[in-house]
Amino acid sequence: MTQTAFSPGLRALAFPFMLMTAFPAFSQEECDGYRYRYTGAFDGVAVDYDVPYGENFNVNFLPEDLVVDVYTPEGDTQEARPLVVIAHGGFFLAGSNSGAEVVPLCEDLAQMGYVVASMSYRLGINILGYIPTEFIKAVWRGVHDSRAAVRFFRHSVDYGNPWAIDTNRIYLGGISAGAFIALHHAYVDEQSEIPAQIDVTDVGMGGGLEGLSGNTGYSSAVNGVFNIAGALQTTDFMDVGENEPLFSIHGTDDGTVPYGEGNISLLGFNLIDVNGSSVVHEKAEEIGLDHCLITMEG
Repeated sequence: MTQTAFSPGLRALAFPFMLMTAFPAFSQEECDGYRYRYTGAFDGVAVDYDVPYGENFNVNFLPEDLVVDVYTPEGDTQEARPLVVIAHGGFFLAGSNSGAEVVPLCEDLAQMGYVVASMSYRLGINILGYIPTEFIKAVWRGVHDSRAAVRFFRHSVDYGNPWAIDTNRIYLGGISAGAFIALHHAYVDEQSEIPAQIDVTDVGMGGGLEGLSGNTGYSSAVNGVFNIAGALQTTDFMDVGENEPLFSIHGTDDGTVPYGEGNISLLGFNLIDVNGSSVVHEKAEEIGLDHCLITMEG
């Protein structure tokens, strides 16, 4: 979906605030120095490109390899580091896990001491179908892929933990379309909540909540969510007892993904009603979920 009006640097600066306000898993001792607070905590970043994490059938019913770029702080000796998994934007039609909107954010967060994973996911909307339904299917393919990505990193810990990850601190977030994925990953957590538009017998859509994109047998749970200009299909997915703290940034005049209740629009056409960040945070307040919303005017 469209680029937001704030820079990757601003997003990175907001991340420590998110940790202090919404994600209580970080101790004060860990954040007293430069780590997790400043991009200057580490001078360099190492990147493992195109690490395979799964495979599934795409919108054209063809098998698609799923990959992740893994960013780590150079010279870091910490043996148990928080992992941040990020999904890019692009209206489920375009975008890349190595795109200009995500690379600076990944680099900044890695320089702060995080392990950062920029994930690819299956793109595509069947324009010959009923577009609102096809949009939800695209979101759901992304959710299945993000679940596989999180499972992949838990799997990696059992095989030498090459990126020195703490599996008790895995966070998922995204930008615009990627934020749709993150929100639905976290809060669609019951079989009965799978959207009615999803036919689990369709090619590439099977596997229930978890999907079939890879790394079965491991948990896809996350310890917190960040949402940059995303939305939920409905906040009815959010129930009392949710335990994934939520941090969001959203502009009030976003012309693609509404800040409140409204339509997603593409080329001036309204596609589907959704609940934007302000409504999601109202629901978070109602159910007692730790949350923080930064509203960008305009």
